[in-house]
Parts: sequence; C-alpha cells; structure tokens
Amino acid sequence: MAPTAAISAPDGAIADEGQVLLVDASASSDPEGTTLSFSWTQTGGPAAAMSSMTSAQIDITLPEVSTDETMTFQVQVSDGELTATEAIDLSATNIVEAPIYGSFDNPVEILSGLPGIRGLTLTETMRSGSAIYSLIGAQEQNGQMDLLYFERNVDGTYDPADRTATGVSSSGTVVGRDGYFGFEGSGATFIFEDAGKIAFYNEQQGSPPLYEAGSTDLDAPCGFSTILYGTGQLIGHRDSGLTSITRSYSGASPNLTTSVEVSKPTNTGTYCFFGTNLPANRLISAYNSDTDAVEVWSREFDPSQTPNSQFELIASVDVNLPTGLSVVDFGSANGFDGSQETSFSVILATDGVHDGQHIAILLHWTAALGFERDELTWSKGIPSDVVVGDANIPNWPILISTSSSPFLRVYDAPAPFWAAPLAGLYSDPAFMEVGLGSTELVVDGSREPIIVLNQPSKDQVVVLTDTPP
Repeated sequence: MAPTAAISAPDGAIADEGQVLLVDASASSDPEGTTLSFSWTQTGGPAAAMSSMTSAQIDITLPEVSTDETMTFQVQVSDGELTATEAIDLSATNIVEAPIYGSFDNPVEILSGLPGIRGLTLTETMRSGSAIYSLIGAQEQNGQMDLLYFERNVDGTYDPADRTATGVSSSGTVVGRDGYFGFEGSGATFIFEDAGKIAFYNEQQGSPPLYEAGSTDLDAPCGFSTILYGTGQLIGHRDSGLTSITRSYSGASPNLTTSVEVSKPTNTGTYCFFGTNLPANRLISAYNSDTDAVEVWSREFDPSQTPNSQFELIASVDVNLPTGLSVVDFGSANGFDGSQETSFSVILATDGVHDGQHIAILLHWTAALGFERDELTWSKGIPSDVVVGDANIPNWPILISTSSSPFLRVYDAPAPFWAAPLAGLYSDPAFMEVGLGSTELVVDGSREPIIVLNQPSKDQVVVLTDTPP
C-alpha cells in the first residue's frame, strides 16, 4: 500500500512577510512502517526560502511582498517504491505602516554583493578643504576579517576603494564600532570581543586607504563609544567595568605615531551599551546590566588631573526592565538646558518575537531635576538598532531599525528633549520603508543628512540621503 502524506503549519498558515513558518510533514505514515523520504517543491506564488528540500519538517521564510500573496508548497513522500503527495498554501501578509516619513526618501543607493559585512560606520575626512564621508565595515573575506572601505564620490555615490586586513580572525565578532574625524587621524575604531582587542584605523590618500594606527588588548570588551573626536574612547566590559583610552598623535599621515593612555573609571559592572554623540561633552550615559541601571558619568578635560580622576559617577536610576525582555541597543545624546548640560538616553529592548513586546525606554537627566522617564512601545517588528537626537536633522528624531519589519520607526519631537517635559514629547511614529532585514543603523547629519542601513540577509547596504531644509 502507498504511504500517506500529511502537512500542517501553525497560525492558520498566514504570517507577515519575512516571517518564518514551520511546515511539518512528520505525521505522514506508511502502512508497513517503512522509513519515508521527503521531497519538497514550491509550485505557486512568489519564491520563498526553504531551509531544506528533504526533511520532514522545514522552515519557510515568507518573501518580501508589496501585496498579500499566497504560495503553494508540495511534499512528495516515498517508501522507496510508492509515493504520495500533499500540498499546502501559505499566505504572506504585506506589512503596511503609516504615516510615511517625508524625508530621506530620495535618492537611495544600494551597495550590493556584501556578504558578512558588519560593524558599519561613517567617518569624515577633510580633503582639499571639503569634508568627505567614508563608509567602513568589517567583512569576512576568504577566512580573513577585512575592512571594506567605500569612498564618497562627488555625486554622493559610494565606490569601494580597497580592503585592509584587520589582523583579527574570522571569529572576531565586532561588538563596537565608531567613526572619528580629524585633519590627521580620521578613520574608524573597532572592538572585537572574541579577540579581546580594540583597533584604530586611520584614513590616508592612496592605497590602501586605511592602515592600522594602533591597537590595545582588552579583557572581554562588549561596548564602545568615541568621545572628544577620535582621541578618546570609552570601552565597556563584561563584569569588569569601564576602560578609558586616550590617544595623541604626532607626525603626518601615513607616518603618524600614536601614544595611548589607559585608565579605569570603574572595575565593576557590565557595560555593553552606552554612548554619546557630542565630541567635546563632559557627560556619558551608560547601561549597567549587572544593576539594571542607567548611569551618568562626568568627564573633566583637565590636564592637571590623573586619568582615573577625570571620571565621576554623578547619577543613576533603576531601569526596571520588563520581565522577559533583553536590551539590544542603547542610544544617547547630550544638550544644554540654558547653561546646564543634560543627558538623554534610549534603551531598546525586546522579547525577540516579531509579534511580541518591544520597548524604547527614554530617560532625560539634569542635575536640577534628576531623571524624567517615558516609554515607546509597539507589537510588530523586532528592534535591532537605535540612533538618538542628531542636532543637524530636524526635530531631534529617534530612529529605530526593525529587522523583521521593512520600516524604520521615526519619532520626531516638536522641541528638543531638554526644552520641554519628556512625557509625551516623542509620541506617534512615522515610518520609512527600507526593506526587511536591517540590523545596523548609522546616521550623521553634520555635513549632509545621511542614513546607512546594513541588511546582511540580502548581502547589501542601503544609503539614504536628504537635502537639508
């Protein structure tokens, strides 16, 4: 007797575009108890990705669609002599979000053919009296971790100029990156947790466009922020606090010499998320996951002080992260409330489920008022990265990329965060449709407003620019 084929799928076989559905034919049977083989094919609808063609259970990733679409899949079950077939329809629902954000919609450049790129960052270089953006990312290439360098053309497009080896094995996962700017010493800094290393790469005219200007071994680094242009870095560790690295340069590119000064503001706590975006600020905000608290640190740029005494913890507040959520990113910005410096932080957390629980916790601090708190929540789209309050982009937006939704969430503020009560200041989002799979978000408005998105599932990087108002 012929075997019997049976297929099942969860949730009524309907899900949002880009979501993964488990399709199960393991209930298929053979009257004689013969071991069965399976062969899957797609027979209708837009192409979807199948995790296997020969397993009883397979994952099917629904394609990116512009309208709701139905796909048909068929399994052929064989006992070696006789076969049976069964088909199932799956439906991909087009995700629609509104209103659409009116900026950064043109032009769009897609840099394709970039498998494995990560640690994407923007830098600026002064050349011939003009500031030129460069785009740098770490990429595995033939078993070696390299830096891929894109130089900006006059027309605003980006061409790959060269590769520079990092000297880090392919297991050296990038856990922190930032670009820095200066007439000498412009380039990128990368943190590699597995390799226990911070490495500085400077730009130069000619080939290669990047060269390693120094590195420092570190214990379990997991977070990073540049302060004071490119000369100061703050590194966070798992279970062992913070490290400050200050660099100074002498000479000229490509023969710069670098001296490095290392200090430890604290030896306790886990700091994988922190940052600031003003080059000469005194305040640094950080999330200490050991205590579930956001801390504000002050740094005094006083040459008479020792490196360790330059940092002081001046405020902290309990985050009370909801149960079941994990922090995935942290953004911060500083401003001035009259003569008083302020710190603004956004903690991005999720349960990791597309139709789940996602939150951005907003915290604004001043010495006079302490901490104000607000929360932004949504239920569709796993957040992956956040950028906060670029002063050169109108309305100090909060931009959040969502890896399982094709939209960026943009929260505009009618006033700067330090000029009004925080509660309700950022409310309903607008949306930018950028495609599925965004995992890294880079924003800069200092020369021309620019947004860069890394979409590794598509082996591509998306560059969006906008004309300043």
